Amino acid sequence: MRLAQLIISLGAGLFFASVTLAEQVCQGAKLTRPDSRYESGLGGLEVKDTVSGLIWRRCVEGLQWDGKQCAGEAIKVGLNEAQELAKKAATATKRAWRLPTHAEMHSLAEKACKHPAINAKWFPETPQAMHWSFLAEENNGKNPFLVDFASGEFANWINKSPTNYVRLVRNP
Repeated sequence: MRLAQLIISLGAGLFFASVTLAEQVCQGAKLTRPDSRYESGLGGLEVKDTVSGLIWRRCVEGLQWDGKQCAGEAIKVGLNEAQELAKKAATATKRAWRLPTHAEMHSLAEKACKHPAINAKWFPETPQAMHWSFLAEENNGKNPFLVDFASGEFANWINKSPTNYVRLVRNP
């Protein structure tokens, strides 16, 4: 009986420790992507970056904005599936959703914060993991890159996970 209690206590301690470690940590007082940079659109489903002019889906694919947060379960998909998600979203909403270029995706990275390295008010529940993007402006699928929203760093997708998260973008 005591062994079971010890295991439960240790498990609970590890759970609460992981929750604590998952909290966003920001260094310094000046954010590189402050709240004032963004505006809400379409009932909160979209977020406009007032600096770049780009319009982002507030939630990564698989999550849905419920008026207060992104709810559901974020999905990881392969590159071809990510491109299909963009096409389906564009058809369903009659808006030109697409996968972002590497520069566009990296423009979301909050350089002063980690875990996640993104403005968590405007882009809540962003998975602290790699997200699909492209090096080439034409988004032709030939130069996939990844942006890691745990750290804000980027990497070429070679030798990385074949499935990653998707956040869609469109031009105004």
